[in-house]
Order: sequence, then C-alpha cells, then structure tokens
Amino acid sequence: MASYEGTMNRVADRIIDLVGQADDLAVKAATAVNERLDAVLPDRLPGASFVRNLPTPEEYVRTYFDFVERLVKTQRAYALNMAKAFRPINRRIWPQGKVAKAA
Repeated sequence: MASYEGTMNRVADRIIDLVGQADDLAVKAATAVNERLDAVLPDRLPGASFVRNLPTPEEYVRTYFDFVERLVKTQRAYALNMAKAFRPINRRIWPQGKVAKAA
C-alpha cells in the first residue's frame, strides 16, 4: 500500500503542474493583449497621474507574497505545535511507531 505522504506528494505535484500550465496560458494571453494595446495607446495615459505615485504592480505582488509566506510559516508552526499538544491522546489511537517524534 502506498504511503500517505508519497500519495499526497504525487497529487500535489500534479496539481502544481496543472496550475503552472494554466498560469503560463494566462500570462501568454495577457502578454498578447497588452502588446496589441501598447501599439495603439498613447505614450502617457491622460488622467492617470495619481497612479504614478502608487507602488508598481510588482511591488504590490512582492509585498503581498512576502506577507503570505510569513503567515504560512507562522501557521505551519502553530499547526505542528497543536499536533504535538495532542500526542498523549494520539498515542492511544495510533501505534507507537506512527506517532511523530519530537521535533
């Protein structure tokens, strides 16, 4: 019988691969549309001066994902600590060999 971790890793790899393929298609489509728009739009868009004072889209994305990475790291530590807190009960359910060792 396949291990849970091995099965989940194979499923996760497949999902990530599919998401990556969809992402690539979306980026290619956005690039094509933006290249066509770039050819017909004026060099400076009128009325967009206030936007120039805002962070760039790349800065927004970087800042957001930096936050998410920190949040996920914190939540991972929390979840592992909660799992550790249940070890006394877990030992009554799973065989001793299956209960996680102290990290």
